[in-house]
This record gives sequence, structure tokens and C-alpha cells, in this order.
Amino acid sequence: FKFAIDKIYISNTIKIGIGLAVGTIFIPIGIAFNKKNYTTTSEILNGLGVSILYFTCSFAGVYYAIWDSTTVFITMLIITAFVSVYSYQTNSRLLMNLSILGALIAPLTLKPHGDQVFSLFIYLLIINSAYFYTSISKKWLELRIIPFLGTWLLYTIYYLHFEPESYIKPLFYATSAFLFY
Repeated sequence: FKFAIDKIYISNTIKIGIGLAVGTIFIPIGIAFNKKNYTTTSEILNGLGVSILYFTCSFAGVYYAIWDSTTVFITMLIITAFVSVYSYQTNSRLLMNLSILGALIAPLTLKPHGDQVFSLFIYLLIINSAYFYTSISKKWLELRIIPFLGTWLLYTIYYLHFEPESYIKPLFYATSAFLFY
């Protein structure tokens, strides 16, 4: 496999396809384990599949530049929506926590070339809304704390990485996230 990659017999597109396939394969296996009441094993397999999908999307958009930032953004939102709905329906608390960590870590792997604070804000608003709703309806307190801290961490990294000319817009978004909670 390494020889094929070194000799470029396996292109970046094929690598992304393999990543998507492997990540996707773990999810039905995890669901099958859930049906057999192996809850922890199910959540770990699903979490592994979701993590592979998040990082495959990041590599497709950032390192290999196969996907544009909008495609990466939409794909990550779809993954997060799927995991959120599945976790909510099956009361998979561990999976929900793993997915929020993956959702918050994934943007850290993205290194956009320009100021995309609005895209980051929309992404975080959708992520935070899903987890905030779940935390209230399921009474899972950590789903309020982790996204809140993760959101502020992402905005802090944004400030350090981009050094924006105007801090008004990013500060407005960060304050909006604070008021949301």
C-alpha cells in the first residue's frame, strides 16, 4: 500500500474514497452492535467511523484541495446531523460526546486561506444548537459545557491565526455564542 502511494498509483482522490468508505463501514457495524445490546462497543465503532469521516473531509478540502470549503462545510454538517439524530434516538451519550469533540476538532484541521469567520460562525451555531437542544431534552449537562468551551477555543484560535484587521465581527460572533448559552 505504501509502495503504491509512494509511486502515486493511488491518487489523492482514491485515498479520500478509501477514507470515506472505511469511515462509512464502521457506522453500520456499530449500529448492528447496538441492536445486539453491545452499547459501548457500538458507540466506540460509530465514534471511530465518524472521526474517520471528519478527518477525511478535512484532508479532502485542506491538504489535497479536492473539495472546496463549502463542500467540506456541508459534509461535516451532514455527518454531525446524522450522529446527533442517531445519538438522540438511541440515548448514546458517549457517542454524542465523541461527536461533539470531533465536530469541534475538525475545524481546527482546516486552514482556510482567507477570513471565513462567518462560515465558522454558522457552523458553530448549527453545532451548538443541536447539542444545546439535546443537552436540555436529555439533561446531559456536559453537552452544554463542552460546546461552549470549544466554541470559545475556536474563536481564540481564529484570532491568533488570522489576526483580523477588525475584531468587531469576530467579537460579535463570539459574544453571540456566549449569549446563546
